[in-house]
Amino acid sequence: MSFLKLTKSIQRINFKNQINQINRYFSIKTSNVKLNDGRVMIFEDKQTPLTIANTINKSLGKQSILSRLNGNQLISMKDTIQMDGKDYGIEFLNFEEHSDARICFWNSSSLVLARAIMEYFKDKDIKLMNFGHLVNPQTADNINQGTFFVDIFFNDKSQTIKELDINKIKKKMLYIIQRNDPFQLSTSSNNNNGELVIKFGEYEFPNQFLTIGSSNSIGSFDLIKNSSVVGPNKEFPELQRIVGISFPTKEQMDNWVELQKIAALRDHRVIGRDQELFFFHPFSPGSCFFLPHGTKIYNKLLQFLRSEYSKRGYQEVISPNIYNQKLWETSGHWDNYKENMFSFECDHTQYSLKPMNCPGHCLMYGHRARSHKELPMRIADFGVLHRNETHGSLSGLTRVRRFQQDDAHIFCTPDMIREEIKQCLDFMKYVYTIFNFTFHLELSTRPDSYLGDLSVWEKAEDSLSQVLTEFCGDQWRINPGDGAFYGPKIDIHLKDANGKNHQCATIQLDFQLPIRFNLEYSGGVTNQKQEQKKGEEQQLNSINRPVMIHRALFGSVERMMAILMEHTAGKWPFWLSPRQCMVIPISNKFNQYAQEIQSKINLAGYDVDIDLNDSKLFPKKIRDATTSQYNYIIVIGQEEIDTNILSIRKRDNEQIKLSLDQLFSEFKLNIEQFK
Repeated sequence: MSFLKLTKSIQRINFKNQINQINRYFSIKTSNVKLNDGRVMIFEDKQTPLTIANTINKSLGKQSILSRLNGNQLISMKDTIQMDGKDYGIEFLNFEEHSDARICFWNSSSLVLARAIMEYFKDKDIKLMNFGHLVNPQTADNINQGTFFVDIFFNDKSQTIKELDINKIKKKMLYIIQRNDPFQLSTSSNNNNGELVIKFGEYEFPNQFLTIGSSNSIGSFDLIKNSSVVGPNKEFPELQRIVGISFPTKEQMDNWVELQKIAALRDHRVIGRDQELFFFHPFSPGSCFFLPHGTKIYNKLLQFLRSEYSKRGYQEVISPNIYNQKLWETSGHWDNYKENMFSFECDHTQYSLKPMNCPGHCLMYGHRARSHKELPMRIADFGVLHRNETHGSLSGLTRVRRFQQDDAHIFCTPDMIREEIKQCLDFMKYVYTIFNFTFHLELSTRPDSYLGDLSVWEKAEDSLSQVLTEFCGDQWRINPGDGAFYGPKIDIHLKDANGKNHQCATIQLDFQLPIRFNLEYSGGVTNQKQEQKKGEEQQLNSINRPVMIHRALFGSVERMMAILMEHTAGKWPFWLSPRQCMVIPISNKFNQYAQEIQSKINLAGYDVDIDLNDSKLFPKKIRDATTSQYNYIIVIGQEEIDTNILSIRKRDNEQIKLSLDQLFSEFKLNIEQFK
């Protein structure tokens, strides 16, 4: 071939390649991708979030655990994005700032633990029952609030998990992490129906959550607890649970360990034991025994709310503890909540202990005809409630089976909704300010299992949105799909002195129970106007149908006590303290006068104790009273008898001298100002 022919042949090949490249270019679909910071970049279709993150910044790809498309769709960093050329927004979620990322991380850690357990106990007859995270997404707003777990069942009932087992399982986990096996979504090898599973090493797990890319993203971990928990049924009556904690970095783990040491000093279970406030017994799991000093705090909290109820137009009622199954069928709880109820048969009829007060309050409202002049009707109930929480979830006073709520229900006309909810929010703000809590608000909207008609829900959610905006501007957010099955709700998340979030107060709007119980009132709007209303508009604006608002501020008194113990580290403010004052004579020759002072303080209505134990030296008595967190310690000696002036040491070590009347004035001021 001549040089000229060779040149022309090469030119034809290059031209053909260029044409092919152009054709491929015009066939590729691209999307405008909006990033977290507002920038818009162009990416080809069928990219992974990890590719996009690495293109932007390598450190972004390394730190990101999950991604979220268009504000609502969570996807793994290695999943392919298929938008067919459509524009989309993408967020990259890291461990430090996003609870969804932490949940994904801890779910993945549970798979590492599950695999290690299966490998370690491969010669035992065991069954993997449950695994995943132990996080409350509504309250866990930082990296130190969450763990992961695995539940297993031993067919040999004598088999338990010992400390030696835990140490060996940890070594297995470390080996698995260092292998850096990927978490892969694949078709199950155990059946032919194409079921997708998470394949991790040689093990397959149910595809029930998103995972991180591979195991070596787990930078540090520990196994912190193992215990037995009640199984789901008679076939698996008892399970063994192992709980762990993990982080992307060792520094985060070290910080968590230090925080646990601090938190242990504020643990309400420790404070409750040391101050003799309450205890639990296996003969009644999940039901608290409140001792005298704990009962004082409990009653003071109730007294505080009762005093506010009288100012705010609430009427307290008492309702039954046991109801016929038909009540719960009418309310809808039997279909939606019966697994959490304690039920039994009596006189060939099924009954249940009440888990909430609202259906009973509907009976109270409906037991006679009501007029619009009686509305709003605000009724409060401190009745005892029982909920069948699983044994493994029970945790001190924060998760119990027997408790009392500061429960209230408001029956009102539709045009009263905004004002009543505003008053509920004002009430909540007043209470939380007294306890020095900060808080944030969420509107929880319609769940998948909602009752009633869509238009009613939409109107309810719109009404609550407007009230929230009036109350706090844009300082609230929507929690989609987390409303109660009977109506949307406002959840209030408080933050205590330890930085921990708690969901206690709630305000729920309910159009469904008044309909289900056929609640009515007369007057207000003419019948002619009522007849003009159609469909759901009639349900919302009918002269006959009240609207029901569920309202709780503490949530449960038990849970609020636990929060307050940790919030105050057991240093109760005087108005709430079960140990307001201790009288200590310098020696036994001053006992009589000390008893006279104690009697006068007691008659004035304050909680006062006296230490007449002759076996203890005076400095020991002072030290014991200080350790027990008495707000005031009164020392009685000859000088106090001669001058009628008391020597007083406050809890903050300030020492003052006051007459008894002056001391009473200070006590009174403390209570009036909630100090």
